[in-house]
Amino acid sequence: MHGMLVNRAAQLLGSLLQTLATDGPRARAAIGATPVTTIGCALLVLLVLSVLARRRQHTVVETEPPLFTDDEVPALRPSELGAAIAALKQHAREHALLEAGALLRQVRRAVETSPSTPATMAARAALEGEVGPGLTADELARRHAECLHTLQLLEPSAAAAGWRELSSPGDGHNCYVRRTAGGVVWAKATSELRGVRLADLITIFRQTDLFDLWYPRCVASENLKIPGAVERLFRMVVELRLPVLGAISYDLIPHAYGVDALESCGAMLMCGRSARPEDWPDSASWPPPPKGGFRQELNALRLMLQPKAGGAAAC
Repeated sequence: MHGMLVNRAAQLLGSLLQTLATDGPRARAAIGATPVTTIGCALLVLLVLSVLARRRQHTVVETEPPLFTDDEVPALRPSELGAAIAALKQHAREHALLEAGALLRQVRRAVETSPSTPATMAARAALEGEVGPGLTADELARRHAECLHTLQLLEPSAAAAGWRELSSPGDGHNCYVRRTAGGVVWAKATSELRGVRLADLITIFRQTDLFDLWYPRCVASENLKIPGAVERLFRMVVELRLPVLGAISYDLIPHAYGVDALESCGAMLMCGRSARPEDWPDSASWPPPPKGGFRQELNALRLMLQPKAGGAAAC
């Protein structure tokens, strides 16, 4: 039964992606957005819904060994640490987390190798506190690993095996499922959106509070916190009406962030998962699930957008 639901969900994703890529007048009218902006909003929600995990809630997706690592880069000399940290922080401010994270690993490796030199002690001190707006060194390292895993999963040329194609109608919209060794099930929908500029898709993070104006069956949406220009903690409530059962409501509270990986791999990445109240002690009061409903947990959320020739974008 679980496998059947996963397959059905992946097929639904493909159908939604195709519909929103070709016919979004109601959504555009609702939010006053351009067609490309509407499609961008849809992509984020599709990825939110596309990641399926184990049957029970409050599980965490196990990390698979990343295929993209920087372990073989030359070690930094003590004299290079200052410039490396400055570059690291600049990359973090520009949301280029692949570059920032790679430099962080090099700096930390140099500090571990020679922990008592003046240069490494200064480097250790420079990594205390924030290395970017709202971003500690530990959080940067976590997001860097998450970005590598995203490339492993979604990069078309990557060796992440195990994707099983569910449908390929020949119109550029394809659906897949994949089960990891630990039993986690992923669903993926891919598409090429013609006439869609990548720059317009980035606006999706600024419109998470407007999902209730256009997303099917979404009856409420709000931003709980805006940590940065491409980062959102938000909530959306979905209401389904089923024969005999009547109305069923559930909500989601994802935390998602964007990554500029255009220079390193020619794509924009978006990553996230369900947020926990304990991870956001300074946020507004945590909303309860909808009355009579439940909260849907998202173990992972991944999206990769790539510009294509002729003004198209692949996702």
